[in-house]
Amino acid sequence: MNPSTRLRNARLLPLIGLFISLTLSHDALAGGFSFPDNTTKSVGRGGAYMLGAVGPEAIYLNPALLTRLDGFQTTLNLNVNRLDLNFHRAGIDPNTVTDDSDGSRYGIESNDAGPFPAPMLFLSNNFGLENFGFGLGVFGPSSYGTRTFPETGAQRYVLVKSELLEVLPSAAIAYQIDGLRLGATFQLAMLYTNLDIVISSTISNATKESPDDDTLANIQDLQDIKPTGILGVAYDLSPALSFGLSYKLPVDFNADGKLKLTFPDSVLIDAAKPRLTDDSATLIVHDAAVIRAAGRYAHIDAGKELFDIELMITYERWSQTKDITVETAGQVELFGAPIDI
Repeated sequence: MNPSTRLRNARLLPLIGLFISLTLSHDALAGGFSFPDNTTKSVGRGGAYMLGAVGPEAIYLNPALLTRLDGFQTTLNLNVNRLDLNFHRAGIDPNTVTDDSDGSRYGIESNDAGPFPAPMLFLSNNFGLENFGFGLGVFGPSSYGTRTFPETGAQRYVLVKSELLEVLPSAAIAYQIDGLRLGATFQLAMLYTNLDIVISSTISNATKESPDDDTLANIQDLQDIKPTGILGVAYDLSPALSFGLSYKLPVDFNADGKLKLTFPDSVLIDAAKPRLTDDSATLIVHDAAVIRAAGRYAHIDAGKELFDIELMITYERWSQTKDITVETAGQVELFGAPIDI
């Protein structure tokens, strides 16, 4: 093997290790992963839909309201979301700089993932018990679960692809004492995630970024299950005026999966192919606590509700999500020497 080739490749792996540590443990903007709100009726009312719930979707909105429901009831709901997300990297693309040109700015990269369906199933029954309500449900958070960008796009060092699925199997119980309603929803938060991101390892030309020298990191099959829940309370001052409060517990995920590195051809030499000594990886991410407070007025005439006005304030504590971290267990081995990631 040419000594210069050996030296060049030996220098590459520390760069890869550095960029993995910088790229896979980076700050995230505290904007949250979900948006208001689940169920089509809630979306249609701008999120102001809690105390007006007349079906077993109360399991999610405020479990205390299950005490309003008699007999067996079912709600099947489908939200379909589409995320129009663009990434415009600042600065000049160094690969466009020539002796005759100062180069051009990066282009705009767009999310290529299509519509994301979010089905929900809610069931309730009071089993003939006065002042009680029971419910079962399977649904997910109000979010967009996929993002796909070009592997060679300007955004590649931030994200190439993400697939995130969170499923919330739920069981709820509620009890009413006069005008006071109390409820709790017990849940398992089941997280399934795959992430792709590119690591810069420019060696062909030290002054330019080159997709030919990039390493693709696939963080695959990340899974975790954590207990969580929703607590709810509601109070009816009269048939026309009611108030309610619900609290969704936060979740701390530690999802275990595998790390796969696809190295550029520049280091795939027969004499010393780089390899991972341990491909284990863990994603550490937080799902925020959510508090909803609402007041509702229903205009009732001759025993019929003609219209209602509901005001709701929602607080989501996404500020606790200071960063998103992927921890790796192994090292990269090249020429028999382990290099820390």
